[in-house]
Amino acid sequence: MNLRYFLKPHIWGCYAWLVLFNLLPTSLLADQVIIYQQPVPNHGHKEISNLESGHRAQQEDILQNTQSIQGLSDTLLQMESALNGSMEQFQTEVESEVGSIQTATEQNYERIERINQHEVQSNQNFLDSFWLLIAAAMVFLMQAGFTAFEVGVVRMEHRSGVGLKNMLDWLVVAVVFYLFGYSIMFNFDVTKGAEAWYSLENLDFFLFQLVFASTAVTIISGALAERTKLIFYFFIAIVVGGIIYPIVGNMVWGNGLDPNQSAYLFDRGFMDFAGSTVVHSVGAWVSLIGCILIQARADRFSDDPKLVPRPYNLGYSTLGVLILWFGWWGFNGGTNLAFNEDVSHIILNTNLAGAAGGISAFLLGLITYTRRTGKFQYADFLKREIEQEEVFMKLLGGVLGGLVAITASCNIVSGSDAILIGLIAGVVHNLAFDLLVKLKIDDPVGAIPVHGACGVLGTILVTIGNPFQFSTNQQFYQAFSYQTMIAARDAYYAPNGEMNLNLADILASMEESEDDYPPAAQIEFIDADSIFNEFLIKNYLPHGAELAGRPMMSDSTIEQHLTDNPASFPLAFEETFSKSVLPQSWFDQLIDQLYGILIVMLVSVGISGIMFLVLKPFGMRVSPDQEKHGEIL
Repeated sequence: MNLRYFLKPHIWGCYAWLVLFNLLPTSLLADQVIIYQQPVPNHGHKEISNLESGHRAQQEDILQNTQSIQGLSDTLLQMESALNGSMEQFQTEVESEVGSIQTATEQNYERIERINQHEVQSNQNFLDSFWLLIAAAMVFLMQAGFTAFEVGVVRMEHRSGVGLKNMLDWLVVAVVFYLFGYSIMFNFDVTKGAEAWYSLENLDFFLFQLVFASTAVTIISGALAERTKLIFYFFIAIVVGGIIYPIVGNMVWGNGLDPNQSAYLFDRGFMDFAGSTVVHSVGAWVSLIGCILIQARADRFSDDPKLVPRPYNLGYSTLGVLILWFGWWGFNGGTNLAFNEDVSHIILNTNLAGAAGGISAFLLGLITYTRRTGKFQYADFLKREIEQEEVFMKLLGGVLGGLVAITASCNIVSGSDAILIGLIAGVVHNLAFDLLVKLKIDDPVGAIPVHGACGVLGTILVTIGNPFQFSTNQQFYQAFSYQTMIAARDAYYAPNGEMNLNLADILASMEESEDDYPPAAQIEFIDADSIFNEFLIKNYLPHGAELAGRPMMSDSTIEQHLTDNPASFPLAFEETFSKSVLPQSWFDQLIDQLYGILIVMLVSVGISGIMFLVLKPFGMRVSPDQEKHGEIL
C-alpha cells in the first residue's frame, strides 16, 4: 500500500469523522452513538423527537424499576425487622421457658432434698427408737442376771425366795412407775396418772426408764436376802421404785424430756451419764440402811466355820454376772438415746472397765487369801474353802464394780481412762467388802461394795473425763449453757468495758484449751474465733444488738432472755437446753460431784430409813427357824 492511497477523498472523510468524534462532549457522543445504532436513514426533526420520547420512556421505566426495587428493599427491611422482633420475642420466650424449667427443676431438687432429709431424719428417728427399745430389752434381761447371781450366792434353802423377790420387784415397779413414778421423775401432774404423759412417741423412753427403776430396786433384794419377809419387800419395792428413785432421778435427769424443766443437781453441774449414783447408789444406800436396821443373818459372823452361811453355787453367780455384763451394754449404750458412733465408744469403755475391775479385784483377793491362809493349819480346810469362796465373790464383784464405776462417765473418757477407772474400782470393791465384814454388816450378795462404793467412786471419777469430748451426746449441749455463757461474758469484757473477741483468751479463762473442742464436723459452730460473739449476739441480746461498748449484761438479764426466747437457741442446743454449769476446773467439778452424792445419800437414806422404822415393828424379819429353812412368808 502506497501514500497515494491515504490521500484519496473518501479517506479524508474518515479523518474528519474521527476528529469530530473526539471533540464532541461525552453526552452527545452517547446520543450520537445511539443515533447511529438506530437504523434510521432519515435524520429529520420528527425522528429525533421520537427518539427523545423513547429515551425518556426508558428513563421512566428505569426510575419505576428503581422505585420498585427500593420498595421491595424497604419491604425486605421491614420483613427483616419483623423477623428480628419475632426472633427476639422467641428468644425471650425461650429464655423465660428455660428459666421456668430451671426454677421448677431447682424447686424439684429442693423438694427432693427436703423429702430426702425428712426420710433420713425419719429413718434416724426410727433407728434411735429401735435402739432404745433394744437397749431396754437388754436392761430388762439384767433382771435375769441379778436373779442368777443372787441364787448362786445365797444358801440353798433360799434359792426360791430370792428368785421370787426379783420377780416381785419387777411386778411392783412396772405398775407404780407407770402410775406415778414416771410423772414424779419428769415433772408431770401426778394427780392425772399416766394420762399426763402418755404418748406413743415417748413410750420407748418410758420403757427404758422403767427398767432403770427396776434395776435400782432389785439391788435391794440381794442385800436383804434370807431374812426379810416377802410382803414387806413388796412395800419396799413400792417406796423405792415409786418415790425414792423418781425423786433422785428428777434432780439429775428431770429435764430429759423437756430441757426447759429444772433439774436441781444437774443445774448445779452434777454429771452422772447412766446412773452410777442415780440408779446404783440409790439401791446401795437403801440396802445399807436396811442391813443395819434389820441386822445380820443368824451365824453370819460366827467363829465356827460350820455355822457360817455358804454360797449355794457360784457357777450360777458367774452366769448371772455374764448376763449382767451383756445387759450393761444396753444400760450404758442406750443412755445415749441415739444410735450413732458414740454407742460403740460407750460400750467399749464399759467393757474395758468391767474387765479391769475383775482383774484388780481378783489379784488383790488372791494376795489377801494367801496372807490369811498362810496362818491356817492343814486341818483348817473348811476355813480355806470359805476364804476361797470369798476370793471368787470378790472377782465377780470386781467385774460388777468396774461396770458400775464406768457408768457415770463412759461417754466422756478414753479407753485408757476406762481401764484405770476399772482397776481402781476393783480395789475399792475389795476394801469395801472387807470393811463390811469388819463392821459386821451382813450383805449376802455384796450389793453395797458393788453399787455403793463403786458407784460413789465412779461418780467422783467423772472429773478425769473431758466434758468437751461430748459430741452428739445431749449432756454436752446441756452443760454448755447458762452459767457457761455467764463465764464467757465475763471473759469477753476487758477492763475498759469493751468486748474481747479472742477465743483463746476465753478458753484460757475457762481453763480449757482449744484442742479440747470436738471437730467442727460434730459441732459446726465451734470452729471460729467469733463463736461467743456470734452466739451472744444471736441468742443473748435482744434484736441482735452489737456487743462492743455495751454495758455488761447481768446474770438475771441473760436468764430472763433465755426464758423469754427459748426458740432462739441454736439448733444444736435447741432440743437439750437447760441452765446448767460447765465447771471451770476439775476441782469445781469434784465439788459438784461430791455435793450430788451427798444429796442423793440423804434423800435415799432419809426416806428409806423412815420406811424401815415404820415396817420393822410389824415383823419385817423372819425368825431364826424360818431363816434356817428358807421361809420368807
